[in-house]
Amino acid sequence: MIVEEQDERISFFISLANSLPGAKDTIDTITRIVSKYDVPDGVDRNFIYDCLIAYYSSTEEYEKCAELFKCKQKIKKKKITARNLTRSDLLNLRMMGFHIPDDVKLKVLSKPRKKD
Repeated sequence: MIVEEQDERISFFISLANSLPGAKDTIDTITRIVSKYDVPDGVDRNFIYDCLIAYYSSTEEYEKCAELFKCKQKIKKKKITARNLTRSDLLNLRMMGFHIPDDVKLKVLSKPRKKD
């Protein structure tokens, strides 16, 4: 991607994020998923990290910038398993384009049996 074009896209992302209500929560969720699982295959990894770092820099959340910068430097593809995975995480992973293996199923909490 051309540097000027990427800078324009990043500034558009920041202005869009600052103008939409609830965008901070969505970006925080994306950051949590990206920090843990990286980005889905076929996604411009550097662009996603650059957008998130620029957003947190604009909101002066420098700790998150540092964490994202560390994640950007090392490529880690964590295997998605049902261990410590919540329903909202599973939904977010699917919405972000991650391929979820068929064997990943969340345990259904059973209702306690009534004693006769």
